[in-house]
Amino acid sequence: MSPRIVFWFTFIATLAFSAFVCVLFLAASPARAEFRFEANTGVAKHDKRKDGLWYQSEYPNEHHLADAAYQLGASWFTTGGPTRYGIRAAYVHLGRISSNSLAIVNEYDRGHNMPCVAATLNGDCFARYQQVTENRGWSFGPVIEHDAGPVVLSAEIGPFFGKQTVIAHVEHITASEQGAVDVTNQWTFTNWFAGAGIRYEYLTLNTRWYQNLAAGGGWMGPRHAYTVLAGLSIPF
Repeated sequence: MSPRIVFWFTFIATLAFSAFVCVLFLAASPARAEFRFEANTGVAKHDKRKDGLWYQSEYPNEHHLADAAYQLGASWFTTGGPTRYGIRAAYVHLGRISSNSLAIVNEYDRGHNMPCVAATLNGDCFARYQQVTENRGWSFGPVIEHDAGPVVLSAEIGPFFGKQTVIAHVEHITASEQGAVDVTNQWTFTNWFAGAGIRYEYLTLNTRWYQNLAAGGGWMGPRHAYTVLAGLSIPF
């Protein structure tokens, strides 16, 4: 089955499941509703990917895994009572991260017949791999709020329909193979997120966890991501 068919099947299935959960939440709630516009900004922190083809932890490497992030969206909440149910849809930009690492070009050769010396980087097998990865997409799912004195606590979960762009520069630095290759790739993917937040009047502070974002394979991008965002939630 082609990756495109898998993506669209996953997209439709997760969207249908989320819509079903939202309908169940709202069906058990009062008929009155409140709409809100939400804008948040803060930071996204990505996990370092596991060892693979272009990142091998025993060789020199550096990573920049945190960047500015933002989230723009709208929500629909029931009103009445200390506990309220709702739906939130948002566009999320998880920033850009980068890495710069030396790695053995052929993963099979890491332990087989190649004179690679980690201490001096002597040998005929290394390349420098530099990449910039950008993740963004749409989130959709049910939200629950509960009054806790002067503040409101919330929790949410749902699918994240993401798009990943990877700009890579691979430079061979061995004696037998010189030159560089520049590659730009894009992938779409569907995974899950979960979050929690606190609101005081119009002011919000929330955090989210995003499941595996390595759309192009574990060697191309990060794995999980976490955000801490602050902003406004304004009724309209």
